[in-house]
Amino acid sequence: MHDCPALPLIPLSLLVFSLLSSSYTAWDLIQTWIITHMDYSSCLDDLMYGIGALLFVALQFAFIAVSFFTYSLHDFSMDVTSPNYCNPLLFGFAYGFVTISLVLLILLSVCGIIIICYLRCCASHPVIVRMYRRWRRQLPRQPV
Repeated sequence: MHDCPALPLIPLSLLVFSLLSSSYTAWDLIQTWIITHMDYSSCLDDLMYGIGALLFVALQFAFIAVSFFTYSLHDFSMDVTSPNYCNPLLFGFAYGFVTISLVLLILLSVCGIIIICYLRCCASHPVIVRMYRRWRRQLPRQPV
């Protein structure tokens, strides 16, 4: 908090985002272990997915908060005595993290759109259909 008096919500929002991210990852691992190793009811299944979805939504809101607070700080000083002081390492990390995350999100979205368009346009091509059928025949049969 004292590393950025100009906008003290930057370190707090980074902390909340990292805690939510760790919680979501831990919950996903716990959920996977429960599904693979325990006999559970459908009620427990709904509860597990509900908690996972709630953590995911909270994680998205935390990322939006980190982005907002990081990009809203326009002029900051590197002078420790200034009221607009913000630690350059902290601000640089937050700015780089948000920028790289947004660039990757845009790239993944564009790649996803290209793949969906390709599959919609070319998936009915006879060569692709033949390759898919050959691939499906090579998969081991799953007992019902």
